[in-house]
Amino acid sequence: LLVLVLSIAVLVLVLEPIEYSYPAYWSASSREPLRSTIGIAAVQTAIEYEYRFTEYRPPRRTEYEYDEIRCEARSMADRLGGSLYLLDRISSKDIFDRISCTHASRCRSNAMRLQVRYHSCFRVSSILSNVGVEMTIRVSGFLALAMAVGTIGFEGSDRAKAQDIAPKKTYGPGNGDFVVGPEYRLDPDLSDRGNPKGKQFEFRMTLAESKFFAGTDSTLDPKKEVRKERKIFVYIPAAYRDGTKAPVLVMHDGPSNLNLVRNALDNLTVSKDPQRKLPAFIAISIENGGNDGKGSQRGLEYDTMSDRLANFVHQEVFAAVLGNTEIRAAYPNLALTDDPSARAAMGCSSGGAAALSMGWFRPDLFRRLITYSGTFVDQQDDDAAEEAKLPLGAWEYHSSMKLIENSEKKPLRIFTHVADKDLRFNDPEESYHNWVMANERTAKSLAAKGYEYRYVYSLDSKHCERKVFEHTLADTLVWMWQDYSDK
Repeated sequence: LLVLVLSIAVLVLVLEPIEYSYPAYWSASSREPLRSTIGIAAVQTAIEYEYRFTEYRPPRRTEYEYDEIRCEARSMADRLGGSLYLLDRISSKDIFDRISCTHASRCRSNAMRLQVRYHSCFRVSSILSNVGVEMTIRVSGFLALAMAVGTIGFEGSDRAKAQDIAPKKTYGPGNGDFVVGPEYRLDPDLSDRGNPKGKQFEFRMTLAESKFFAGTDSTLDPKKEVRKERKIFVYIPAAYRDGTKAPVLVMHDGPSNLNLVRNALDNLTVSKDPQRKLPAFIAISIENGGNDGKGSQRGLEYDTMSDRLANFVHQEVFAAVLGNTEIRAAYPNLALTDDPSARAAMGCSSGGAAALSMGWFRPDLFRRLITYSGTFVDQQDDDAAEEAKLPLGAWEYHSSMKLIENSEKKPLRIFTHVADKDLRFNDPEESYHNWVMANERTAKSLAAKGYEYRYVYSLDSKHCERKVFEHTLADTLVWMWQDYSDK
């Protein structure tokens, strides 16, 4: 509260009022943004922070129908003529009873003895157009930012406590906890910059021929389809020299973000900056076995707490890559490293949990692990054999049994990420299915145990959202391979 009061006091002195002129009958269907002469960023900040804390769940929409979902920030006025009025003049219930809107906001903020209530549409016609008012509302920059600060300070504090959100550093290089967003861009190193290109290959593996994942497990739900074949995508960068033992990046849910990884390899294997350079690793992107969730082949492969997936990749996928005739024709002496510190795994959602489990259960095979929106929740099959020892699945990594903190430290380098509006971010702990809570706790466990780790919390983003990858993946790959030296 003291920080809020001091912030307002400073902002009162340095920010000039900004004036908004608009009809009082804004409509959600008009899809028109707020107009102002100056200072739109200040009020937009308040709007965006409120949007962060507005409960909104799938189905996804195009850009999430941004103009409608984005919340309208309004100061309450003293009189209907345009000056400030306290909320006791018109109760929030009266206001919201008269407004028809698809998403009701829970955010409240107390600032300068004004109770500010937000709403998630541009529709105020039910109140003001009835009295025929077309008004100019003056909102000072300090008040707009106060709304943002207030939202974080009051509503955000409760949610942060529920999700165990820890303080974070501004996005940058290095280890630790970072926050990124809400603005995103495509990192130039993830675009085609005209550097020499490698070669990409694609082939299929038949599930029935696998001794690890044949698609016949008794835990599978017969209503969930299992693929007959899985696609394998392989990218060998131009910087790779045939005959050398190549480092490897295994990617789940192939092809996933292979196009971004491909560009990163093309650009950063030839980088002149030693602090921003990648080794010429081979990217192997593996399609999952099909469907999702408990009882699915994908769930079996990715959410099971065992070494089964690591063994499958090590024994069967690598052998299939090395034995592929098309790849062999182009690279007759192709070799993959046996060094676990030169083997990485990467995935998003359950694929992220899979990446962590590959290293956790087989650190002798994989030691560099990248997880985005990791499914560190209870999504292991209820009838899986592993339930006897790990009844809450990947939730056990950070909570309940706290595997990370209570196990001997492993030689792993780990990147984790979660979005502020990731899956089920409002769910209570007893659901064992809150992605934000799970990833926050995972990061805390890694820190407590002294792991080499990097954790990114992305604002104004959702589960496995592309814009987060486009902004961060090059940095993630550089950090992941930072301590690697080609022996």
